[in-house]
Amino acid sequence: DYSGTGLKSTIIDLTNELKLIKAKFKDNLRRDIQKKKISKKFKIEQIANTDDFLIFINNYKNEMKKKKFIGANINLIKNLFLNKELLILNAFTENKLVSSVCVSKHGNAATYLVGLNLDHSRSANDLLLWKMIVLLKKMKYTKFDLGGLDYQNNRAVSIFKSNFNGDEYSLVGSKFLIR
Repeated sequence: DYSGTGLKSTIIDLTNELKLIKAKFKDNLRRDIQKKKISKKFKIEQIANTDDFLIFINNYKNEMKKKKFIGANINLIKNLFLNKELLILNAFTENKLVSSVCVSKHGNAATYLVGLNLDHSRSANDLLLWKMIVLLKKMKYTKFDLGGLDYQNNRAVSIFKSNFNGDEYSLVGSKFLIR
């Protein structure tokens, strides 16, 4: 039996020049990132210690509860952090945390796991993902997977990810052998 439900995602090729990567972004995304960079309204910091990581985990749990979604497994995220296979960037404005982006590292690639908008009026996830792309490129990663695209069940997030205009791919889905 075949479920017919496959995973769709999009990958950014980090072997390209940053200028070319950014040029592929949809116009509105490019404009928003540029405005945020020029305004210097956001202070970007990488999480480097356990206390900041625990704040991230608590924010993630609160968002899952508030928005009633099942996200990436908390224990998996904790293990990735402990094994130094996780990158988390935070955006602050007026010393208030407003957005976070969490990415797992594996081999020469990285995958976007979590994006948190703690203040929707001052979201910086687009800027954080751009900064993550720049950081991953500096660290010599070659691919950045933006995670699943699910236009039926998570349309807003899928549209956000598609604005980065990466190369879309699909996986077949599940097969079950029934005897």
